[in-house]
Amino acid sequence: MALRDWFYMAMADLTRVVAEQDAALAAKDAAAGKVEVIDWAQTDRDRLRDVARIEWEKFAAKGPLAKEALDANLAYMKQIGLLK
Repeated sequence: MALRDWFYMAMADLTRVVAEQDAALAAKDAAAGKVEVIDWAQTDRDRLRDVARIEWEKFAAKGPLAKEALDANLAYMKQIGLLK
């Protein structure tokens, strides 16, 4: 198995675990009246990612490792359907 494959498997597992923990904490806090959970419309999420991507690309221009990290993250986000 290639290192890249291992990385994507690890990221997928981490994403799943964090999402589960986040959902549990949000439900607990919402039930206690501590927070109001707002579920953004998909179009709003997409617009935020478009704006964020511009800033990510500015940072990635600072060096080859930053660019490599961004490219890997963007590929992963596309793979899991967060980016087109």
